[in-house]
Amino acid sequence: MASIIAKDISLVYPMIGSDTRFKSRVRKGSVPDGKHVGGRIITEKGKRPGVVAVDNLSITLRDGDRLGIFGHNGAGKSTLLRMLGGIYPPTSGHIAINGKVTGMFSLGLGINKEASGIDNIKLKGMLYGLRRREVSELIPEIAEFSELGEYLHMPVKTYSAGMIMRLLFATASAFKPDILLLDEWISSGDVSFKEKVDQRLDAMLETTPIVIIASHNENRLYGWANKVLTLRGGRVLTEEEAGYIPPPPPKFQPNPEDVQALHKAMNFERFEEALDISGKVYPFEENPAIHYSRRAPILLRMNRQDEAIACFEKALEADPNDPKIYDQLSRVYFVMKEFEKGITMLEKALILSEGTQGQIAKLAAAYQKAGRPDTIDEIARRIEQETKAYHDALKTEQNTVDSTN
Repeated sequence: MASIIAKDISLVYPMIGSDTRFKSRVRKGSVPDGKHVGGRIITEKGKRPGVVAVDNLSITLRDGDRLGIFGHNGAGKSTLLRMLGGIYPPTSGHIAINGKVTGMFSLGLGINKEASGIDNIKLKGMLYGLRRREVSELIPEIAEFSELGEYLHMPVKTYSAGMIMRLLFATASAFKPDILLLDEWISSGDVSFKEKVDQRLDAMLETTPIVIIASHNENRLYGWANKVLTLRGGRVLTEEEAGYIPPPPPKFQPNPEDVQALHKAMNFERFEEALDISGKVYPFEENPAIHYSRRAPILLRMNRQDEAIACFEKALEADPNDPKIYDQLSRVYFVMKEFEKGITMLEKALILSEGTQGQIAKLAAAYQKAGRPDTIDEIARRIEQETKAYHDALKTEQNTVDSTN
């Protein structure tokens, strides 16, 4: 059984050598408020100067826990992840971890650009604590997922940035950890590979015993996690300080064997089989929106565009506020050269997600293809205004409900 027990852990970044002269310019005991970033700066006499990145924090996580870590820049999110991943030892306190840990916040850690892709896979495997035989058994799966072909036998220095990302994500995601640490949701690469990344990441989030994600997107964290920590200056805020929102009930957990069978069917292009398995992995009864949104990409791979669009529309009927579905549907319309429909979907995705789902650059390109004269700056400014107006309206509506109750 996987577990994490962290008790009274703190981490101080020390000021060393010439850095210490800066402390004289800082107010004693300076602590960031809600409008500032960073941890507490130690300036008191008799104490070693430094910055408190994590301050006396305790957490306990067991199988099935999904922890979200929210906070502004410098709140301590990434430092806490690195402490839990074993990169930074705590200055004080104690961390006990049971289970294999994969951290997808430093995918490039340990990569040797002079070595081949295959050799780097083996190196990564050793860093994750796997035996040579275990890594060798995973190489065919990694090779198939990355789609790098003969380049796996070439030095990594010959790869493009996108090819390196393919290698690193395919490798890290193949190791099937007990504990997964993420610094923001990963979603990058070209369109076809991005869909594979999203699918595999979704499967990992659903089947890994313990998952911890640090993010600036508080709404998305509360929609996914069963526990959320809000950090400020390395300290966990109380429920009252953070404006606590009760987390949703635990999500349905699919059978890992069904998830593996689904990915295998997709990798070998057995799409009819994948459609059947998808119904088991994402049953309609548990979540209609996810059920339909997971079927749609399979139908697209089968060139059944009309059925795929119908699935996306049914998913939006079930959950009209999921930005990811709007983003996926926009891509379908753009491929079909129906730019006006695609623009509508992508704008909705950007507004609902506060700009984290979808790309302004892609929207600007669609405007150009649709014959609209707006510049990318004008589009970005308007989307930002509409996003603010939308979320202000939500807050007003919630305040009205609260005052009525």
